[in-house]
Amino acid sequence: MNEFFSVIIPVFNTSETLTKLVEGINNIFRDEIRAQNEIILVNDASTNPKTEKTLMEINRIYNNVKVIMLTKNSGQYAAIICGMHYSKGDYVITMDDDLQHLPNIIKGLVKCREHDAVFAKFKQKKHTINKRLFSHIRTILNPKTTRTSKVCISGFALYQKHIVDSLLQIVSPFSIVGSHVCKLTDDVVNIDVDHAERIEGKSGYSYRKNFQLFNNLLFNHSTVLLKLIFSSGLLTFLLGLIILFILFGNYFWGDHQTGFFETIVVLVLFFSSLILTAIGIATEYIRRVLATVERRPAYVVKEILEKKEE
Repeated sequence: MNEFFSVIIPVFNTSETLTKLVEGINNIFRDEIRAQNEIILVNDASTNPKTEKTLMEINRIYNNVKVIMLTKNSGQYAAIICGMHYSKGDYVITMDDDLQHLPNIIKGLVKCREHDAVFAKFKQKKHTINKRLFSHIRTILNPKTTRTSKVCISGFALYQKHIVDSLLQIVSPFSIVGSHVCKLTDDVVNIDVDHAERIEGKSGYSYRKNFQLFNNLLFNHSTVLLKLIFSSGLLTFLLGLIILFILFGNYFWGDHQTGFFETIVVLVLFFSSLILTAIGIATEYIRRVLATVERRPAYVVKEILEKKEE
């Protein structure tokens, strides 16, 4: 096989699993896939001192490993985009650093490489409760954000080079890679795989980070909220007309002494809260547009460790 594969792994606070992961990936490519590969480890500003030491040791041992150090914690998707910028492969594979994504599954992704993108679909997820909750919400929102209900998106995936090149043309500090890919191509497939238990540390996805990802999915990958505001405006307009007719009818033909003032107060509060909510949503869209227009970087590279080709 003459193709060249780049494996991108965002790293955050892991240490023990990294050496096993790199060794497993290299063994799969050497013994079973029989293709050249590079491994790009993107250190997302880990706070665990053992992580950097392990990365430097791996870089010293393996000729095909490139280590990229980021200045601040930028998130999994920013780290993946960073790795893509420095990748050389005909195909790019993305996976996690905690051995929950098993290296031998790479063979299944490679077998389907004729497709633009291949996502691993886990038979049973072994994530934490909050990550499973976000994953479930994302599954519900996928038809709205990716315009397809057929594909399950995951971080364990393979992309062809032309898809990667198209992804790198998107300038946004709020990107979610899988959602972008599904907007770039319809040639996307799933393969069913096993999901391993986490054997080191805890997930870097706190409730706050999951909420940030949820916001990115809503605001940067869909117009669901804008459509919801428009629909709510129409419904409340119709509701206001109905209530207005009832009030006038009650005033002229009924007992106009009861509830008129109280009803007006309730209506004012209701419509005011709706307007403030709409303004808040529009403000969030504007904030994100400004961040994109200003070309705020999703990540900043501090250092790149790689062995020079002789």
